[in-house]
Amino acid sequence: MINLMIYISPNKKFESKDFNNEISILPKIQIDNSLRLGMNNIMLVTNFNYEYKGVKAIVVPDDCYCEFRATASKLKTIIYLINNKMINELCWYHDLDAFQLGKITNEEILEELNNRFIGMTDYGKSSINSQRDLRWSTGSIFFNNRCINLLDIWWKLTNDYKVNEEISLLELLKKYRYRYFVDSIKKINITYNLATRKRDVLTCYNMARKPLKVIHFHLHDDRKLDYEKGNNIDVCIKGKSRIGKPLVTPELINIFNQYEN
Repeated sequence: MINLMIYISPNKKFESKDFNNEISILPKIQIDNSLRLGMNNIMLVTNFNYEYKGVKAIVVPDDCYCEFRATASKLKTIIYLINNKMINELCWYHDLDAFQLGKITNEEILEELNNRFIGMTDYGKSSINSQRDLRWSTGSIFFNNRCINLLDIWWKLTNDYKVNEEISLLELLKKYRYRYFVDSIKKINITYNLATRKRDVLTCYNMARKPLKVIHFHLHDDRKLDYEKGNNIDVCIKGKSRIGKPLVTPELINIFNQYEN
């Protein structure tokens, strides 16, 4: 399985005003963690040169960047990679702030997908509505190169509406003429993308198969989490939450600590 991470920047570097420029350390954390877990088939894709611990970024054209919604750059870039035959096997894309907690095997994902082309989680239980949030989350996507026609349709709708890729996916799934798309995508267990922001973390945790496989949170986001007394560090790392224990493994905490001042 390819372990795919994408960061396309108009400034051609890992730089952001968000969360104290957290993005500058995330590629190193991700590579360290992937190597620790034996995920050696790492594909880091950028539009600028970057290398760390023998992992050299694949450099793609600047037009992989989505001007109207930066998050949709992942969709443009995946299409580019498939069309240029850089992806020819099962692939796991995940955001740079989605951290793998345990080994993920080809066999378990193929079973999870059940012959579908794309697998994603929903948002679990959000804190902004009373029902389960059924939106698809693109922070963690399993797919193979047979999904290229679906991605082309998805990108066309995203570009037509000038919205982010999650909003366009909701719209796409409402349209009967895209029934083939609906039948080719699988909603997988939230263990593969348990996020914290604007979530009822306890409810989402109870939905997830254990042990957790992926935790999705910003290391330097000090905003208080809904329903909890603390922020991401308190809940995910220190275990100060209604769950009553850390969500992050000691091994991953050790990696985090290497990059904290």
